Amino acid sequence: METGWLTHPVGCNPGEPLVVSCPGRRSDNLSDAGMVLHDTRRAGIMDGIVLKEPAMTVPSLSDLQSKKCVPCEGGVPKLTPAEAEALCRTVSGWAVVHNGERIRKEWVVKNFLAGMAFFEKVAEVAEAEGHHPDLHLVGYRNVAIEIWTHAIGGLSENDFILAAKIDELPIKLKSATTVAGVDPSTIA
Repeated sequence: METGWLTHPVGCNPGEPLVVSCPGRRSDNLSDAGMVLHDTRRAGIMDGIVLKEPAMTVPSLSDLQSKKCVPCEGGVPKLTPAEAEALCRTVSGWAVVHNGERIRKEWVVKNFLAGMAFFEKVAEVAEAEGHHPDLHLVGYRNVAIEIWTHAIGGLSENDFILAAKIDELPIKLKSATTVAGVDPSTIA
């Protein structure tokens, strides 16, 4: 939760305007800062003011696919477990793993070369996005990808943007089953 402080004493009249200072924000205007002010002084309760971030709006799959990963050098808060789970429901077949710090998806590909070809496509997307996943190929056809934001040691929206873009890539699967809504007969 983002914190700030009041320039008026907490005991000021509820009708008086309040000015909030939000460290690290470009503006002290609450709407510009993306903050919500909760005044708990109503109904005779005089315990003060609480600042809270607004609830996260979960983007759709197409929203994630159209976004670009933004560079992250740390200083960005990790997604909460609830936020990570909500975003994970947007990308089919991905699971939150490692105590909520990563997302992972697994496939069984047609053969070793199919796995390597898929990884080449993933590498191109990862380079274009500037966000690089861990790639695993085990037993010559078991493919897995784990994504997290290394700089913060956990999940950010970038991880789900990359997952959504990876899901758009063609992959030759072992069987003729549909994975993540992709008809294998249409996969190159």
